[in-house]
Amino acid sequence: MSELKGFDIVRNGYDPNQVIAELDRLQTQINTLNEKIVIYQSQIETLHGQFNTLRNRYQTLVSELSMREKAADDVARLALREANSVIENAQKNADDIIAEAVFKAQSMLEEVNIYNRETSKLKAELKEKLNEFVAILDKYDLPEQPDINSLVKQITEED
Repeated sequence: MSELKGFDIVRNGYDPNQVIAELDRLQTQINTLNEKIVIYQSQIETLHGQFNTLRNRYQTLVSELSMREKAADDVARLALREANSVIENAQKNADDIIAEAVFKAQSMLEEVNIYNRETSKLKAELKEKLNEFVAILDKYDLPEQPDINSLVKQITEED
């Protein structure tokens, strides 16, 4: 902005031409400034609209992010709960399998013990029978073994 000029003094006051020229210049400057004010106000309104749009978009994004974080937390919580459930089921199944294997092993050991006892009895019985058989065999004398050469001679002589 330019500063006000001093006017020349003439007979009835200031020089009217200078005053009119200065008023015209000031009016032009006021008109220019008013046009700039209108342009700036338009820009402010545009920027205010953009700001509101961006603020609304930001709030929407924050809200979406919050919902997504909550959903991710829910999914993580559900996944953890499901994993814990799977682990518990696996442990229960493993415990059941181990218990069943122990039961089968005990049953097999009992069967082996029964077979061992029966085998021991059969072995004792067999030993007793063999001893009886040996005793019977010991009672009998075996005949003497014939002389094969003499038998062969007898057979060949008869021919």
